[in-house]
Amino acid sequence: MRTKTIVCIGAGASATLVAYHLDRLGFRGRIVLADRHPGNGPAYASCDHRHVLNVPAGNMGAATDDPGGFLHWLNHLGIDPPVVAADFVPRQLYGLYLDALIEPLRADGRVIRVRVGVCGLTREEKRWRVDLERGAAIQADAVVLAIGNLPPRMLPGAELIDERLVVNDPWRCRLEDFIRPHSRVLFVGTGLTMVDGVLSLAPAARNGVHLTALSRHGRLPLPWGTQEALDFDTSDTAPSLRSLLRQLRLRVAAGESWERVMNGLRVKAQTLWTHLSPADQARFLRHGRAFWAIHRHRIPDQNHATLRQLQQAGQLEILPARLERLRQVGNRVEARWCRRGQASREEGWFDLVVNATGPEAHYERSRDPLLRQLFAAGHVRAHPLGMGLDATPAGALRGANGAISPGLHSLGAPMQGVLLECTAIPDIRRAAERLAGALWQDLQA
Repeated sequence: MRTKTIVCIGAGASATLVAYHLDRLGFRGRIVLADRHPGNGPAYASCDHRHVLNVPAGNMGAATDDPGGFLHWLNHLGIDPPVVAADFVPRQLYGLYLDALIEPLRADGRVIRVRVGVCGLTREEKRWRVDLERGAAIQADAVVLAIGNLPPRMLPGAELIDERLVVNDPWRCRLEDFIRPHSRVLFVGTGLTMVDGVLSLAPAARNGVHLTALSRHGRLPLPWGTQEALDFDTSDTAPSLRSLLRQLRLRVAAGESWERVMNGLRVKAQTLWTHLSPADQARFLRHGRAFWAIHRHRIPDQNHATLRQLQQAGQLEILPARLERLRQVGNRVEARWCRRGQASREEGWFDLVVNATGPEAHYERSRDPLLRQLFAAGHVRAHPLGMGLDATPAGALRGANGAISPGLHSLGAPMQGVLLECTAIPDIRRAAERLAGALWQDLQA
């Protein structure tokens, strides 16, 4: 009998967890992880101990039936003092945990990792031909797009500025290497990417480097506060934004902390999102997304305190403004922006500009050769909301005509339009388990 082959395009957390759960189910074919980049993806490649996970260690296990698996693995390392479930630990440790999960599978050849990108997919009878960048090809029974987040969209004017002065993808570099004493640094965006960048540059800020961050709303992610969750009622099978907001307000008015309410809502976010009407989904993205982001994507209390200390010391300035353009003059960058609610423009001079706007959501705009080929061939289509790719909630991708592309699946960031929340490890492990089960059934059939 022919050995079955599954190709995961990408070798980060999503691909690793799919391979891990396929093995748990008893799959004994070949799983190929193809990625031109080393490691487990940029999210867990950071060597900066200040870059910590945004989910507590006790909920970062690889399986839903063992959410504490990561915590147990950590404490078997003999870390002193022992890590507790509520701790936020450096991201690099999670990368090592993923390595530990996959290493036994690589050691006996069940998983093969190749350092090469994929440039095209072609459907041939009932299999996929996976074309690699160096000219080789793999015949696959199923393909999983585990490509993670796309790089941010280019800032206006940045394409004509020296690469030493603009960092367009801060996940793949060390910002400390770009600055000099008394540099002025501009972050465009005030979300989690900006938080990581500011934490990396905090020692330099205390020694004369000035940091500015702007975004249209000018809001920082809020602190975790508590990890306790209040059960959120999802019995309404056809919820509306209005009814959800009413339930939130009633809970808070009754004396519950908004943190506990939000933690409970977060667990049900995917279910609630998939039951909202398309009109309500679009309305949420227009009016509520920025508020959701700062309440849902919270940061450890100590990191939030560091940001506030830098603000109080005048070393970090947060502006509610929209960037209009960047322009290089000599060896500096001139930035022009318009503050929220004002018609006048302001300008500032910076030695470094960091694109912290977050990943590009419109996959059809990507310059990635694989995505361009998939769209051109009609194997995938953009989600109607302009976020990620269109798919079923289980991850089966839809082609240009809306039909399922057989044997082509995804999880993680490409599913953001379908599920809204799909990039935290608790989301990815659930998706990986569902997808592994579907692949196992399809290949057995």
